[in-house]
Amino acid sequence: MELDRRLIIETSGFLPTLWGAANGVDSSSDKSLVENYHLAKDGMSIEISITVTNPVHLAEPVTVVGVYFKDEDREFVETPCDLEAASLHLTVE
Repeated sequence: MELDRRLIIETSGFLPTLWGAANGVDSSSDKSLVENYHLAKDGMSIEISITVTNPVHLAEPVTVVGVYFKDEDREFVETPCDLEAASLHLTVE
């Protein structure tokens, strides 16, 4: 049996906020997000596909894809989440 290297995250329940996406598209309560992550067998890369559906502000779903590569000798650095910094965007709405 082969190991499943996929992670799929489906998110809904967004608040209707200004600048709800990194490229400036507002958010709505109808917005949903599907993230697909697929780890390569050698563990040295991950393919990412993110689809945003928001019928209030987008004519059709938008998908962004990419690949991240890991250097063999790069050390993993764990960075804790800064909740104050993560919520700063809420102060400009």
